Amino acid sequence: MGWGIGIGIGWPAAGSRSDGNVPVNTVAPTISGTATIGQTLTSTTGTWTSDTGITGYLYQWYRGATPITSATNSTYVLALADVAFDITCRVAATDTDGTSAYVSSSNSIFLFDADYQAVLNRGTALSYTLPTLAQQKLQNTLLMSMKADGVWGKLDVFYNFANNGSASFGTLNWKNPSANLATLENAPAFTSNVGFTGSAGSFINTNFSGSNGTQYSLNNASRYVYMYTASGTNPIDGLLSSNGNSIRITSSNVQQINQGTLNVDSNFQYNTTRGMKSIHRTSATDVQLFNGTVSASRVAVSSTRATQNQIILRAGSAQGLHTVSMYAMGASMISENAAFVADYNTYINAI
Repeated sequence: MGWGIGIGIGWPAAGSRSDGNVPVNTVAPTISGTATIGQTLTSTTGTWTSDTGITGYLYQWYRGATPITSATNSTYVLALADVAFDITCRVAATDTDGTSAYVSSSNSIFLFDADYQAVLNRGTALSYTLPTLAQQKLQNTLLMSMKADGVWGKLDVFYNFANNGSASFGTLNWKNPSANLATLENAPAFTSNVGFTGSAGSFINTNFSGSNGTQYSLNNASRYVYMYTASGTNPIDGLLSSNGNSIRITSSNVQQINQGTLNVDSNFQYNTTRGMKSIHRTSATDVQLFNGTVSASRVAVSSTRATQNQIILRAGSAQGLHTVSMYAMGASMISENAAFVADYNTYINAI
């Protein structure tokens, strides 16, 4: 009787042989969805290779650099806490050899404040060239800072001319993008990240009159302008057919807010230093005037809110040749002034 030894060797099927290596990512995951509070974002798995076959995936959503508690599914519903953050998702893959390291999504979704998103939406609807994403984030921060500092709630109109999109984008009224779109009359020159410069016959019509103001009232009102450069002593703003509601870069008593063509009781010097200039009416007789955060008080009796549109870089026939970066009107903001000045300085110094 002969004896033989038979040895049988069973090999794993091709594609399932373990080599002890965890899955390897070859294409990063991506996320999609609408950047609005309450909307759902979805992450793909990405593409992975595995010697034994993928058995599952793990997800972790991030708010900036911070993992979001309990956000461990392939979908995530945007929340108020996500505003002003980049939202990403990191994905890991598992096979019989173990779990890979997490791989971050190749893209992120930034959640803008709803009021700033409305500005972007209106600009898109009008086919305006929007600022770059980096500048959009800076503008979003500016708007949120104004809200936190109590400025936003006191405004009727806010125009930010300093942007790297288009001149047209600068004409949007952030406070209500569907109303008071500014008109560029006779083409004031636009400089990216700076604003508009007046020239012969040119001005900016805000299409907003003080008489239509909600916050801007007869004895509780303010006008703000960020002057990038001064040229001469003619007005920064005013009315088209009269010299009312005007401020001038000079030592003058023709500094007016809701007082018709009456002037303040003594000269005030709006200086030529780059920065915020503002005028405030706090009562029927008191006017406060600011170079940045430095103020002075003057007496001028209020008469009426102008029914004409407020214009910039002109008053009556007097042409302003200055360069302006921002303009706003609303209620008097004496207590908020320093914060408003700081907020806008932070923005314009960052662009």
